Amino acid sequence: RKIVRNFKVEKGFKVREVDWANDDTLLFGISATLTSTRRRWPSPYEYLQWLAADVSSGRPRLLMTEGNKRVLAGSQIVRRRIASDPGLLVMASLDFAAQKQGTEIGTRLGGKRKDSGYQYNTFAMDVGTGKSKLLESGTPFTQQWLANAQGKPVVRGEWNPELLRYSVLAKDGAGWKRILEIDKDNGDSFLAGLADNDSSVLVFTNNGQAHTTLWSVPFHGSAAKKVMEEEGLDAEGNTRDQFDLSLQAVRFSGADRPYHWV
Repeated sequence: RKIVRNFKVEKGFKVREVDWANDDTLLFGISATLTSTRRRWPSPYEYLQWLAADVSSGRPRLLMTEGNKRVLAGSQIVRRRIASDPGLLVMASLDFAAQKQGTEIGTRLGGKRKDSGYQYNTFAMDVGTGKSKLLESGTPFTQQWLANAQGKPVVRGEWNPELLRYSVLAKDGAGWKRILEIDKDNGDSFLAGLADNDSSVLVFTNNGQAHTTLWSVPFHGSAAKKVMEEEGLDAEGNTRDQFDLSLQAVRFSGADRPYHWV
């Protein structure tokens, strides 16, 4: 065993994750705690960014730097290790769209999330060149994206904190259709991954019931169904495959904290 290459990150940043994008490129997830005097930005807030580093040359490349993507909230990787295109990453980032920014009309007060002009979008990222291309646009309420094995975004999760409503939307031709909607959601629901050959989505939610567990929601519109449950307990953790990040097991609450394999 020998050291092939050393990489340095900017002062003030912490390395959160290291993974291979392909046989020649390493990905580094780094973050820093920043402060802001802007009223609409939290202070302090954690800024997450990704670097792609070529092992042979040692040259790192900052990903997702166009427009507001770097300065506002960094970026997240939605899908990596796409077999048909090893140099492709699917990433998500907050993006500003001026045409989506609301204004005050009459006595209506602007400034709420839906009027902010910021939306959580997905991009195709070439790790070799650092160039990105918009794939799908979200909304000010979009929290998560999932992409299929071909790298196409097919599901997004949204939470409206004003209405306490969580929604899951699936790609439907050129548009999107709502396949799950939960009222009185406290913001704890989230997407866990795709299943059934990318024809359904796994969601951690209580779905209006007393306890949170794992649900499967088909894209074609059938009712959501429980994948597993422990009576009287909540799902509180999960284990994922280190290569494709697919869901492997769910840990429940309680004194014994039982695990269920998916």
